[in-house]
Formats: sequence, C-alpha cells, structure tokens
Amino acid sequence: MVRGGLHERGARRWRSRDGASELSLLEYAGAGVDPESFVAFARVIRPPLIERDGVYFLAAHFDEYVQALWTERLDDTAEVQRVINRVHVSTLFERGELDRSEALRIAELLADMWTAVFAELGLRGEVCGEAGDDIGVTLVATSAAESAAALARARASSTVDADRDLLAIHDPAA
Repeated sequence: MVRGGLHERGARRWRSRDGASELSLLEYAGAGVDPESFVAFARVIRPPLIERDGVYFLAAHFDEYVQALWTERLDDTAEVQRVINRVHVSTLFERGELDRSEALRIAELLADMWTAVFAELGLRGEVCGEAGDDIGVTLVATSAAESAAALARARASSTVDADRDLLAIHDPAA
C-alpha cells in the first residue's frame, strides 16, 4: 500500500535526485515516464472510440452482447452509453490507494480532458460515483449547444489553467 496522499508522495518526487532543486511538471514527466507509459497515458486521455448507430463508446469497453443486455435492461441509449463508457479511477491506480478527495480531483481532471478532446464529436466527460472505489468518469453525448460551449471553453483554456489543475491534485492549497 502506498502511504501518504498525492501531495506527500509528489513532494518527494518533484525534486531533483540530489534534492537540491524542484522540477517543473514537464521535467517531472520527462524524468519519470518511459515511452510505453506515455502512450498508455495518452490512451487514457484520448481513448479510441467506436461508433454504433450514432453513439460513441470507448473501444476498449465496447462489446455488442453487453450493449444489447444494457439496452434491454435500461431502454435508454444515453444511459447505456453512460454505463458502458464508465472508467473507475481506482483501476487507473491499482498500485496504490487513493482517498476520496484524490479520486474526485483525478476524475474531474480526466472529465475536463475528455470534454476538451471530444467536444467536436458532441461528447463530454462526466464524473460519476460517490465512494472512493466507485468514483469514475464516463463519456456521454451532449446537446449541440453544450458541445459548442464545451469546445469554446476548451479552446479558451490555457496550459496555465491545466498546470494549475495538476498542481491542485498535487497540492490542495494550490
């Protein structure tokens, strides 16, 4: 089990090996991520999609049999999409436990990323779940107005905002 919150673990890691200087987010990522991990992270941020009957699903989660079962059970395309596209934050961090606030912050950040990445397709990320292991993100269809507004927000946001959000995960006081 990993001890301490993200802030405590990160505070030890976001320093040079000799501890003399702090690392920027870019330096930290470059020092701690190998090419294989980078591709994996990119697939979490922009997962491949599959389209069925005008509805987008995460390709890694899609199965026609499962879709048919959920469609029969829920009889609501939007709810079927919401269920099939759900990703539990805890599955992204299997090597250590996250507390509820960490899981929520990560879910919110990933939902914002998915909204920015998929706004042009009329999709947005949405945080779901209540408890630590249940907190997740799903990808859902939006109305045309919501999609246009999300795309405008994504285009207007800056890397400074993204860095601030990442630091908020790392340091709740940021």
